[in-house]
Amino acid sequence: MQKQIMLSGKKFYTCICLVGVAVLLLSALAGAVVAYVKLDNAADNAMTYTRNMCDNYLDIQRGNRAEDMSQVANAAMFISRYVSEDVLMNADSMDTLLHELEVDGMVLYDYALKPVVTGGPHEVPPFQRELNGEILASLHQHINKTYAAIKPVGDRTYCFSVIRTKRLNGYMLCYTDVTDEYTYNDEHVLDNIISSFNLEMGGQIVVMKGETKVLATNSGKTRESIDNAFKTGNWELGHLTKQIMSLRTNGRYYFGKMETYRDYNLFVFFPLMGLLDSMTSVILLAMIVYAVICLCVMNLRMKYVDLNVQEANKANNAKTAFLTKISHDMRTPLNGIIGLIELDERHPDDAQMITQNRQKAKVAASHLLSLINDVLDMTKLEDNDTQLVTEPVNLKTLMGEVMTISRLRAEEQGVTLTDNTPGGMVYPYVYGSPLHIKRILLNLISNGIKYNHSGGQVTVGCELVTLAGDSVTYRFTIEDNGIGMSPEFLEKVFDPFTQERSDARSKYQGTGMGMAIVKALTEKMGGTITVESEQGKGSVFRVAIPFDVCYEPVEENSAAAQDVDLTGMRVLLVEDNELNMEIAQALLEDAGVIITPAENGRIAVELYTQKPEGSFDAILMDIMMPEMDGYEATQAIRLSNRKDADSIPIIAMTANAFVEDVMKARACGMNDHLAKPLDIGLVLKTLAKYKK
Repeated sequence: MQKQIMLSGKKFYTCICLVGVAVLLLSALAGAVVAYVKLDNAADNAMTYTRNMCDNYLDIQRGNRAEDMSQVANAAMFISRYVSEDVLMNADSMDTLLHELEVDGMVLYDYALKPVVTGGPHEVPPFQRELNGEILASLHQHINKTYAAIKPVGDRTYCFSVIRTKRLNGYMLCYTDVTDEYTYNDEHVLDNIISSFNLEMGGQIVVMKGETKVLATNSGKTRESIDNAFKTGNWELGHLTKQIMSLRTNGRYYFGKMETYRDYNLFVFFPLMGLLDSMTSVILLAMIVYAVICLCVMNLRMKYVDLNVQEANKANNAKTAFLTKISHDMRTPLNGIIGLIELDERHPDDAQMITQNRQKAKVAASHLLSLINDVLDMTKLEDNDTQLVTEPVNLKTLMGEVMTISRLRAEEQGVTLTDNTPGGMVYPYVYGSPLHIKRILLNLISNGIKYNHSGGQVTVGCELVTLAGDSVTYRFTIEDNGIGMSPEFLEKVFDPFTQERSDARSKYQGTGMGMAIVKALTEKMGGTITVESEQGKGSVFRVAIPFDVCYEPVEENSAAAQDVDLTGMRVLLVEDNELNMEIAQALLEDAGVIITPAENGRIAVELYTQKPEGSFDAILMDIMMPEMDGYEATQAIRLSNRKDADSIPIIAMTANAFVEDVMKARACGMNDHLAKPLDIGLVLKTLAKYKK
């Protein structure tokens, strides 16, 4: 048992490890899914926020541009209408005026777009390229119309406005360099707006305008790495899934999303380590939960193992007690038999003593046989290995047989046995296991007789208690006025090897297994058993067993051994044990049977096939034999080409006495089954059924 527990422990811990690996893999997969979902949601939230902030920034930027363009437009209009040519031609006066108008410079073009007068920086940007024919035509058509724009001119960005002036015979253009202003706004104003957004897992938002990076949120190594990547162009974009992109730079990986929105390309990226941290959290949580579960399971297992050890010790103690009791119970009748043989050898001339000793030896041997049967039955019942047969049974006839057998025992004990079963049973024919029903009833009646006193009484009855469709339940009642049982013993009356009185084994020849067998058989047939008892007044046992109704009458063979003369009946006796062969041959020949002996199954088949057909009236076949056993020999005989191969009676004669052995014997082609040790009366009665 300890070895089994150790093996069980190894399997348990192996299972724990395998399940742990499975949990680790599943939690890693779950962590990857959680990280993916978290990344997807965080990227979506960041994109939504960035789009909104870009909209807000563009609104602000539009207002700033409108203000700048309005300023240069007003300056161009003022100069074209009110400033004299003298002022225009005076550089100092013009610088002062431009400063007051808050513009950087002015240019007066003739209608051919050649600069006539300039003010401000010495180098005038080439605005002519921005003034196409469509713009000039519109200015000519509408004398008061002003054109204003913010555009890159050369390598700088300018806010400029142009208006046609009749007074000065040309186009007046005023401008302001806004390169630094808008670069600063792009890199700082939007950065200030977006940097307030708290992005999870160390994520970064990158906003690009064309090929120029505008901003990236947060700080630290992640921002530095992404800044360097976008500044140097040392980065590669790929697709992890349809929605998720990957970015690789300097051997580092980032994952996120990209989207084009209005004038900007928006990027949201998360470093691989941030995603791994999220996965690690899930894995760690799963392993902690698994560890807690394992601790609980191991704790329960330890309790279970302790319980198993206790049960094993209890079972070992019970086994030891069983061996002690069974050893005592077996040695007692054996000691009696050996002692009686010794007495007979010492007094060979005392015929009366020898006759009495033989009777006593038969009683002791019968008790020893019943003890062996009880032990074997109890073992099979505990192993759940007992097989019930389902065949038609005449309960009325079965009750009669049980009463006949029990009445002989009752007369020997001076006990009156009464049958209270109603004369006309409504459903006497049922399907059941007759051998086991008999065993239950004989055990209970035998106890009623055994634990009684001279002049006592045992009453037996059978009554129908329920009827439901094709099913009936019969209740068998066995009542006696014997010694009874105490309330304490009633609680354990169905436990194996339990007897109330210490002298029960010697005085009553009891084994203490009868009630356990009765209860086990009853429950195996789907029935129940109850008991009422009072010490000194007797006991009442009630057994209720359900049956299926059999509507066809059961055929019964009423022939008896004494009614048939077996003289001249030819029997092939197959037995490998010399002593058993000698005894059986002698007893059968005393009854007038002609015996042909065979030492094993092979010789039996040879004798049967070599002799003329009809040479044997029956075959008594042992089962466990060398060279060829009884089952193989029976099949060989049945498969032979002789005319009587199918009809010759083959009767099993074996120590294999369980119901399943009877079923196996019939399945291989045998007609009947006799259990060893042989009851010669039953052997003769069985042969009589097949006497021609």
